[in-house]
Formats: sequence, structure tokens, C-alpha cells
Amino acid sequence: MLCGKAVARAIPDHFLVESALNILIIRSVLDTEIPPCTGSLSNDDIVELRSVYDIVVSTELNVNDCEYPECLIKLETVLCDFKSDLATKSKTAKLWLQYQQYITILKSLIRVERTCDWNLHLVTVAKTPNLFAATGHNNYAKCARLYLQMMLELPQQHPWLNDNLSDGYHAVRRSDRFWVGLSTEFAIESVMMRA
Repeated sequence: MLCGKAVARAIPDHFLVESALNILIIRSVLDTEIPPCTGSLSNDDIVELRSVYDIVVSTELNVNDCEYPECLIKLETVLCDFKSDLATKSKTAKLWLQYQQYITILKSLIRVERTCDWNLHLVTVAKTPNLFAATGHNNYAKCARLYLQMMLELPQQHPWLNDNLSDGYHAVRRSDRFWVGLSTEFAIESVMMRA
């Protein structure tokens, strides 16, 4: 079992494996030599995806000013169908797809703390109890459910606290930049305990 710095060192490796799996799945979906399955992407969709990709890479896209492209919605639908088809055909594929979901939860947890996004925090915590239970951390699973229940009741019971948490005060910041939030546990361990 990994703990401490070993976990922090292993996280980029998990991200790399998850990215490689995503590339393999997207290549399988976009491969034009394979006969199209139901709900597959047309050539026009692929051309539109390439143009969206080029715009994003050239950083000409302002996320706040644009609508979500229809080709991305269709790609997401096709990918979900492809993944569910893979999961029903192979237990190994199902295991790797579950692994991808867990890494997505991990990425979301990191994003939540770094960006101080309270609503995303609640959504992500709602996904963690099953992960905790599957890995044998039953106390974390119980506490996560209780914590989530209490936080969902917070707007009615303590609206001022909910407003502060929604403003990003559930994480520690040393500066006012975007990606600098730290979890309170990490801040206590790395700053106060060290001093």
C-alpha cells in the first residue's frame, strides 16, 4: 500500500496511464477503417472536431464566450456507448474503464482544492464513498456520506457559512492566483507542523 510521498510521486504516472487509455479509446472510435457502429461519428463531425481542436490549440477560444460545440456532445455520446459496449464484452476492459473513472475522480479532487470550487467539491465528494468502500477505507466511506449529508443541509441551517464556502473559503490560499488553493489538511501538515 502506498502512503505519503509515494502517493504524490505515483499520481502523474496514473494520469499518464489514464491518458494513454483515453487515446486508445478515441482512436478506436475515430478509426475510419472499422465499420461504423450505431451512433458513430460522420466525416463532417470529424472535420468539425479537428477545427475545434485547432482553435483550442491556437488559444483563440474564449471558453466564457462560446457554446459547447455539437460535435463534442456527439463524441461524448459515442464514447459512452463504446465504453459500455466494451464493458459488457470484457471484464478486463470493464476493470480498466473503472480505473479511468477513479482517476477522473482523483483529478476532480485536485481541481476542487486548487480552484476552491465549492459546488464541484460537493459533486466530487458524492462520487468518493464507493471508491473508499472498494479500497477498504470503510470509515472514510461512512464519514464521506455523513459529511455530504451535512453539507447539503448547510444552506438552510447556516446560510452565512454556506456563502463563505461558496466564495472559496473551504481551501487555503497564499496568493490570489487561480490554481493555488490547498486543502486545509495539507496546509496544516506542510506549514504549521513543519514550523
